[in-house]
Amino acid sequence: MSTPTNKETLLALLQHHNDSIALIESMLSDTKRTNLRSSSAIDGRHIANATTDARETTVLRLFKGEEVDPDYVNNILPCGVLKMTPLINKMLHTYPSLSETIEWVGGFKSKDFKFKHAETSKNIEFKSTKTKLSKAALSNLEKKPWGPYCEFRQGQLKNKESQSFLGPYKEEIIITQYFDQVIKDFVIKHNIEGPIDLESYKNAIYPYAEAQVKMLADTRIALGARNLIKYLKENKAAKTELANLWKTFSNNYMISHRLNDDELEAVIKKNLAQKHIWICISKDSAEVIEGPQCVSITFKKVKSGKTTSVLEYELELKKPSEKHSYKVPMEFRLHWKHGGQGVRNPNYMLS
Repeated sequence: MSTPTNKETLLALLQHHNDSIALIESMLSDTKRTNLRSSSAIDGRHIANATTDARETTVLRLFKGEEVDPDYVNNILPCGVLKMTPLINKMLHTYPSLSETIEWVGGFKSKDFKFKHAETSKNIEFKSTKTKLSKAALSNLEKKPWGPYCEFRQGQLKNKESQSFLGPYKEEIIITQYFDQVIKDFVIKHNIEGPIDLESYKNAIYPYAEAQVKMLADTRIALGARNLIKYLKENKAAKTELANLWKTFSNNYMISHRLNDDELEAVIKKNLAQKHIWICISKDSAEVIEGPQCVSITFKKVKSGKTTSVLEYELELKKPSEKHSYKVPMEFRLHWKHGGQGVRNPNYMLS
């Protein structure tokens, strides 16, 4: 059985994403390869999203009983055929109607798959990592299935679905204070040319990759805001300085500001209630885990981290099939993506 070439594999990954296929084919062009390696215009989200979709559609095909090339499965799923096949068989044995009723939901939903079992709708959350999990991580999967996969939930500080529990961590509040207390002085100190105000700053910090290239050329955004982002992209020392200023600001901010804990509990309860089954795969494992439900959450303390402080919570969880509940930690942190802490694209993360 032949092994697919790199181009064949990438094209297979993107079979459900025509726009992304065009992008990847251009990346594979011999005439563009060198330029694209250094170009900031390529948006890695197309590749990452297409890879995730390819994994999930491969799992869907396996559940449906379709014949899938083992070499392709080994290429797409970190656990490979030898680990994935027993998992599929176990699921089909437990849920006989799964192969006929399973559907792929995908996207940024509270579930990746859904199917019918005894006239009841069941949802599956799918998690995947290319790394090898430690024995400790594998043993903790049963209690906290999202644990080794970085986050339970994340999103931009302006995300509409998160506004109910963010409270003082909403973009309009915390980024306003960060701009007034840190960015204004930073701009003056580094002689950033051109006017900058809060709105232009917020318009400048979110875009990245291809969108950022367009933003830097958009004359509707104040020149000072565009020059600030350009300056930080080109000046590593300045970016490190701003990251340290963010750490000081966020540490002080977290000491005196709390999330809306009641709304946070409601969101976590709703989210976990929709995840009946977790499928968790890694480089050397493939596990099916009963989805825990949230009983309650309790705020514990503010904990100082390397790049920002975190709000530490304790979740009381319970498996539907078990009598007793148990407790696991959860942390809320501010996580700036695609530019460094305090620099570009402010997000939050629950992990």
